[in-house]
Amino acid sequence: MPEKLYDAIVVGSGASGGLVAYELTRAGAQVCMLEAGPVRENFPYHKWSYEYPYRGNPPAKTVPTPYLQQGIAEGNYLFTYNDKEPYTSADGKHYNWWRARVVGGRTHFWGRICWRFNEHDFKPRTYDGAGVDWPIGYADMAPYYERVERLIGVCGEKENHPDTPDGVYLPSPKPNCNEVLIRKASETIGAGWITRRKAHVTADYNGIPACHYCTHCGQGCETGSYFNTHDRLIPQAMKTGHFRLVTGALAHNITVDPKTGLADGVAYVNTQTGREEKVRAKIVVVAGGTLHSARLLLGSSSRQFPNGIANSSGQVGRNFMEHVDVDGSGLLPQLRNRKVVNDDGIGGNTIIPWDGWGKKNLPFVRGYHIECGGGFGAFPTHANVLEGFGSSYKKSIHEWYGTRVNFHSHLEMLADDRNFVEIDPNVKDHWGIPVLKIHLDQYDNEKKMTAHCIERFKELFAALKLEHAQLPQGPLYRGASIHEVGTSRMGNDPKTSVVNSFGQAHDVKNLYVVDASIFCSATHKNPTLTILALAARASDHMQERLKGKA
Repeated sequence: MPEKLYDAIVVGSGASGGLVAYELTRAGAQVCMLEAGPVRENFPYHKWSYEYPYRGNPPAKTVPTPYLQQGIAEGNYLFTYNDKEPYTSADGKHYNWWRARVVGGRTHFWGRICWRFNEHDFKPRTYDGAGVDWPIGYADMAPYYERVERLIGVCGEKENHPDTPDGVYLPSPKPNCNEVLIRKASETIGAGWITRRKAHVTADYNGIPACHYCTHCGQGCETGSYFNTHDRLIPQAMKTGHFRLVTGALAHNITVDPKTGLADGVAYVNTQTGREEKVRAKIVVVAGGTLHSARLLLGSSSRQFPNGIANSSGQVGRNFMEHVDVDGSGLLPQLRNRKVVNDDGIGGNTIIPWDGWGKKNLPFVRGYHIECGGGFGAFPTHANVLEGFGSSYKKSIHEWYGTRVNFHSHLEMLADDRNFVEIDPNVKDHWGIPVLKIHLDQYDNEKKMTAHCIERFKELFAALKLEHAQLPQGPLYRGASIHEVGTSRMGNDPKTSVVNSFGQAHDVKNLYVVDASIFCSATHKNPTLTILALAARASDHMQERLKGKA
């Protein structure tokens, strides 16, 4: 029996992979998806802190595990260091690579914030002289942003703020008391605020039930009311009858037809049996996430591509970026001893956006934003800043319950030749596949922006009159944002970029990269909405290719 030839192989089931599979199967294409993890069904949903070891706060480990503290990662394949799949970091600068080994990828656990990039974000070099411009602009992306927003359901408000264009929104939840005070303080210091746009349906939408505000989003969503590909897109692809999902499939080599130089399939290791297997297709779609995708491309060497497939430019793995993260928190004394109310919801609904567009006196280029929230949460996270023991300590916890406010900032990292990933020639994983080595540091622009952000935190904390304040002393650890971008950036020149504006490899016309690998800049904005929009745009191009038109 001849081996089946699919129209497309999609490597990865997260945001971009799920979207491409959804679009192609609905158009009638036969799609095989490879996912290195299993299908997860044992979500804890509504577990409380006292149901977890150490009340959900395990002892410190070599690799920080904040998501384990919330109890969402009870298997060793979710957001945890897997001994079978090591990686290395250069110069003793450890990078925490948060990997989701599960169907749906990190869309199970993302923050669900949906920014549209603005024209400055797509043309940064034009505006400030640093980095490179994207080969597309906001006008190219606007229809795809709208298409994705309508597909996944995004709540928010139209506010006409220059930092992010408005989109198509469902009603936004109202702010709680903590956020009302944050918004007033932000106005006091001249920073302003906007409502957070999030991929939650706040009203029944296209057959999806409205969010019931259980505030346990990080533990899985039993109603599918926040967007993830496992609940929303992959089932729709399966219903078409044109879709095959292969789990436990660790892709490691994109194979090439020696006659045509085109990709003809993907070789993978069956992680349950250890056997080498392969699927064939007319199109190969790489959607494993920035770091996984770089490893796959670099590891796919052949006679035609000795330095890795689609890497004639030498740019695969280069210009790796993430967000630099800064955190702070404190307790609002004016809310002490207030009556407990139900603050369950989708998380904070307030963002202090970047207000530096056009300012010429800043010692750095680009910017940052601050995500804000607080209130009566299910987990008493304020307890760790209070002193005491026994009954007096318990009383203090009750007095301050509901007063905590949290601030989390993403700062843009510039593309830099010194930040890159490569195949480590000396280390292999459990299955004998060479691992990835990560080179990443923060340089002068990031350091100056961090200092500016910390000063903004100080202003905000003073305006709020916070007690038990935890001001940031510097950035969080490398990898804290879980927003990796770059490594296979798009461009019009095959000598300086890996793919064109549709994610199509310059060197291999039937190979597409559709995840955040292809970003030209990091921006300060959460990347997933743009990942989805780019994947939708790429899907249209793939359909044209399957018709012989691209």
